[in-house]
Amino acid sequence: MVGAGGGGGGDNGGGGAGGEVVVGSDYPLPASPRAVVVGSGGQGQRVDDNNGGYAGSSTTFNSLFARSGSGGGAAGLDSGGKDGGPAASPSSFGGGGGAGVNPGGGGVGNGSAGKGTAGTAQSPTPTITYPSGYTGGDGTNAPHYNAGGGAGAGQNGNPGAPASPNTAGQGGDGVQNSILGTSYYWGGGGGGGQFTPPANSSMQGGRGGGGGGKCGPAKNDPAGNGDTGNALFNGEPGSPGLSGPSPGHAGSGGQNTGGGGGGDGRTRYVGGNGGSGIFIIAYDT
Repeated sequence: MVGAGGGGGGDNGGGGAGGEVVVGSDYPLPASPRAVVVGSGGQGQRVDDNNGGYAGSSTTFNSLFARSGSGGGAAGLDSGGKDGGPAASPSSFGGGGGAGVNPGGGGVGNGSAGKGTAGTAQSPTPTITYPSGYTGGDGTNAPHYNAGGGAGAGQNGNPGAPASPNTAGQGGDGVQNSILGTSYYWGGGGGGGQFTPPANSSMQGGRGGGGGGKCGPAKNDPAGNGDTGNALFNGEPGSPGLSGPSPGHAGSGGQNTGGGGGGDGRTRYVGGNGGSGIFIIAYDT
């Protein structure tokens, strides 16, 4: 079972975290019916909303739950970048990507870069395992002004440039599982956004449905790719950030993958929505 992904930040925003991936084997199913609730993805940050991206909801069954990823952070006004999302709780897992730096109202770089937040794992049982808690990537200040990627269910999000030149701002990968016969990733983190071209962060969504981040507000500003390796059950892969006319937006996490939404570029544009979760049962016939 996979929790929903968190939404991406919209103003130099960090990527949303991927949902928690809970795996069980030989789990005794109750004789009486029990409801399955599949988590809904968190909303990405919208124009003039300084709260960053939002956490989604948990996927639940019986007494089990797979938590949603938390939202990506956003740049503040004069107070610097906000941290990504809440810490882990029964309804939120992992850390949103670190916020990009403060645009400073009339000038760039008057505030500090935001930090990614960390998640913690649930305690395992003899039949159920949980991923470790991972941390969203930190944003960076001058001269790069890049947001961090969201934490994946299986890997930390990458900080913005100049750290790790080939993967800067990339969302963390999710967790692999082959319950469907083919090994897929679930719960990838969203890619972080970037203040302005030229792009020096990858803005790539993590494996497991992570949405791509976006750079700047202009029509031809570059965008990061979403993860395309897990389009199942009418679910869409994480979308790349759109380079179309204003306002544009970052890519959303893939539906039914638990992927986090991508972070958008400058001036409070639109972060990508988190992808919904999924619940899968396999049994001998």
